[in-house]
Amino acid sequence: MAGLANDGGMAEYIIGDADNSVLVPDSVPFEQAAPLMCAGATTWAALMTAGVTGPAPVGVLGIGGLGSLGIQFAKALGHPVVAIDNRPEGRALATEIPLKADLVIDSTDPEAVPKIKAWAGKDGLAAVIVCTDNVKGTEWSLNTLRPHGVAVPLGLPPAGFQFNAFTMIFGELTVKGSLVSTRDQVEDMMKVVAEHGIRTRVTTIGIEDVPTVTDMYMAPDLKGRLVMKISS
Repeated sequence: MAGLANDGGMAEYIIGDADNSVLVPDSVPFEQAAPLMCAGATTWAALMTAGVTGPAPVGVLGIGGLGSLGIQFAKALGHPVVAIDNRPEGRALATEIPLKADLVIDSTDPEAVPKIKAWAGKDGLAAVIVCTDNVKGTEWSLNTLRPHGVAVPLGLPPAGFQFNAFTMIFGELTVKGSLVSTRDQVEDMMKVVAEHGIRTRVTTIGIEDVPTVTDMYMAPDLKGRLVMKISS
């Protein structure tokens, strides 16, 4: 929580509790490890929360820093994955990561839901991980699910969520909240990252870029994650 609830977000060194720390595998560079401690731990936990097993098809809505990792985690766990985004940058990213999505869909396509259901079989996805805070997009995601499917929304829209009652009740769907991985889950995640070569699309910036980092982060054409690297 350094820099958020406590001072020290820009410190050279911090003291960490070993009980809440994990080792970074030698094959994972620090600039790749950084997004895993937030975006990675969030999407990994979401997949654990969804609880789908075997080769059940999974959707990831919103392909940015979280979604691109969500695709790769789901693929590494043996799930066919559809990547869904209304941005060309997000759809392109889904095909550029080491473990690529099996299907890429533009959510603004009028035939998006039928295409997803035809691909998934059994009338839809077993689960969808929603990596956006767009309220309408989160509501729309339920349409992609099969009966008894699970949606895990990760966005935090100030206005809250809104779901169609008929879609939820007639499909007997489940919406689950998920915050972040436990330490044990992060250990498991790091093993999978090392084994499968999972990577984030990283844009490295320097401390001199701090005044413009907010604009860079909010830019709609951003792919992946910004990582600050301070030269020694």
